[in-house]
Amino acid sequence: MDQNPSLPEQRKKQMIEALSRKDGNIGDYVNSNIGYIIAAAMAEKATGKSYEELMKEIIFEPMHLETCGFGTGEDIWGHIIKNGKWFPTRYEKNPATYPADGVYCSLPDYVKFLVQLFEENEKMILDKDTFKKLMTAYDGQGKKFAAGFEIEENEEGDKILTITGNLDMMYLKIRMNPKKGKAEIVSLNSKS
Repeated sequence: MDQNPSLPEQRKKQMIEALSRKDGNIGDYVNSNIGYIIAAAMAEKATGKSYEELMKEIIFEPMHLETCGFGTGEDIWGHIIKNGKWFPTRYEKNPATYPADGVYCSLPDYVKFLVQLFEENEKMILDKDTFKKLMTAYDGQGKKFAAGFEIEENEEGDKILTITGNLDMMYLKIRMNPKKGKAEIVSLNSKS
C-alpha cells in the first residue's frame, strides 16, 4: 500500500468513508464540509486533474485572482488568546481538505471573485441555468441554503446571501444583496 497517497487518492478515500456511513437520514440537512471534498473527488476522477489544478485553470487564472492559493499562505497569521494576551499563530490545514476550507486570497481578490460570480455576462464560469439551479434555496433545519450561502429575504423581497467561514483563529462573514449589487464583509484574523 502506498505510504504517501496523492491528494486525489486521499480525497477519494474520504469520500468513500463518508458515503459508507450509516448515520443520519437520506435527505436530512447536515452542515458538513465533506460535500466539497466529494465534489472535488468527482471532478478529479472525471478530468484526471487535481482540485488545485482545476481551481487555477477554471477560477483563479480566468478571473485574474492573483493572490489566491491553497493552505493558509505564508503571510496569513491568525491570533489566539492565552492567559489574557493575544499571540500570532499559524494554522495548517490537511491538504486533502482544501476543497472544503483551504483556499485563501486577499479581500480585494475575494470581492472580485464574488462580483464576477454574480455578474451575468459572457465570461460567466457557469451557464445561467446551472448557476440558477445552484442558487436555488433548499430547506435545512429551519434555514434555506444554496451553494454554501444561507438565503434570506429582506423586507423588500430581495434575496440576501450570507456565508460565514472560520478557522480556529480567523473569521469571515459576507452578506450580499446581488439584486442591488451591495455587500457587507467582516474579516478578522482572530475568532474571538
